Amino acid sequence: MRLFEFVKQIRSQDRVWTQDFERAQDIIARLRIQFAHLMQEGLKWQKRVSGESMVALRELHGKALRLALERPEAWEYRFFGQVLCDEVEANADLRREHRLGIVMGAGEYIHPDDILRWIRTQTNELTNLAESLNNLINVALPEALRPSGTPGDVSEIKFVAQRLGAGYRHSIEWSQRVRRLHVEDEHKQLLKEMSLWTNNMIEGIENYGPNFLDQIDEALLNHSSEEQTVIEARLVLEVSNMDRYNEELERAFGDPD
Repeated sequence: MRLFEFVKQIRSQDRVWTQDFERAQDIIARLRIQFAHLMQEGLKWQKRVSGESMVALRELHGKALRLALERPEAWEYRFFGQVLCDEVEANADLRREHRLGIVMGAGEYIHPDDILRWIRTQTNELTNLAESLNNLINVALPEALRPSGTPGDVSEIKFVAQRLGAGYRHSIEWSQRVRRLHVEDEHKQLLKEMSLWTNNMIEGIENYGPNFLDQIDEALLNHSSEEQTVIEARLVLEVSNMDRYNEELERAFGDPD
């Protein structure tokens, strides 16, 4: 009885499409057709994906993988945005720790005489990071996307998006490292203000992927075949909280120069 109730639910309540069979041979014939169709689809994908691009497809999943395989209109731009979103999402727990001010792990102690030297070192590291992110957006990304009318390169686009994701993670880790530092009481507020330097950078990369995808979707929706669509997607990498940091630096050291 339960079997009949199950069949009734599928047909009447769930409204799942079904097909009646009277003989076992009918089922076998239908399965042969379906298996043949699946084999044909598999051969089609195998032909489309070369040996080089198979390497590029590793680590991809979900929407990013589908875009790389199916390559719909503007797939290069949508693929970049999706991979970047995936990279940001992969660091969600670290970002949550940073947002909540959770600091774990060992931190080094810096003597008061060495703190300005340590700050300069961290400043140089942050400057290098910002320059690298700038090169990724302004140099590497246009090269990976290729000129209009030329297909983009999956491997290069993925590289740029993943490196931006690595920069996102490094920005958070940089802030967390500053927070873990052990200093004398008179310098604790200074380091607290310094730990906020990367806030704009973190939020900028975090929002870049979703905003980029929204602009692409809007452009495709309003696209006219007679006109070229221009999209302006800016990633502003600014050091944040400098005013409060400079005030605290002046309080702690006077004019450090």
